[in-house]
Amino acid sequence: MDKKLRTTLTSAAVAAVIAAVAASAPLSMFAAVPYEGQTEAGEYEISTPAQLRSLGTAALGCSFSNATFTQTADIDLGGTNWTPIGNDSTPFAGTFHGNGRKIKGLRIGSGGDYAGLFGVVSNAVLAGVTLDGASITARGLYTGTLAGDVRGASVLRDCTVVGGVTNIGSYAGGLVGTAR
Repeated sequence: MDKKLRTTLTSAAVAAVIAAVAASAPLSMFAAVPYEGQTEAGEYEISTPAQLRSLGTAALGCSFSNATFTQTADIDLGGTNWTPIGNDSTPFAGTFHGNGRKIKGLRIGSGGDYAGLFGVVSNAVLAGVTLDGASITARGLYTGTLAGDVRGASVLRDCTVVGGVTNIGSYAGGLVGTAR
């Protein structure tokens, strides 16, 4: 019989994760820290806005190329300003399964480049992601509701977006800003 160990992320564990990511530590360092949604090394469940936001923060220093994230519940971001997952220097390169669960209330009101739920993805898999009521206003390059910039052999499958993009810059789209 399989038993799943679930722990609560303490402030010390959060600090350890941020320190490991800031030092560009390998994924194994991140996976070694107890995480509320972790089911096994490299596999994570995301069911809360806080967990989704922590992925965005951690992805600023780690590409998660060997990680799989599975959304297990609808998530309401409440219309607060969103920091995209992945950027130009560290694109998200993992797998994110939305399972058709909704991410509601995505809002971005930035003047920067690479705006979307994911800022930049490279050789990533985004599957079954559903964004509902998204609103993105950006002035820079590469703006899309799901991803601003899709690179390499990335795969986008069964993704749905309800919402809008307003872009004063270049390379904007309802789903992705650009794919190259």
